[in-house]
Amino acid sequence: MNTRDLLLEIGVEELPTSLIGAVFQELEAKSSQAFSEARIKYGGLEVWGTPRRMVVYVKELAEKQDPLFTE
Repeated sequence: MNTRDLLLEIGVEELPTSLIGAVFQELEAKSSQAFSEARIKYGGLEVWGTPRRMVVYVKELAEKQDPLFTE
């Protein structure tokens, strides 16, 4: 299976510094949940940022979804 790294940068209005940690934790959890629900495998996920930028770095992101079989 082919994989690639993904870097997603999100620009935001200035976040209060007291909320940055909680926002980044939630962004990491929601990103992980979204990839799982979409059946897209990845090797690792990291979230970084500043009060005006949030970055999601996904290592070894699969180029295709896992197949879905239903009866």
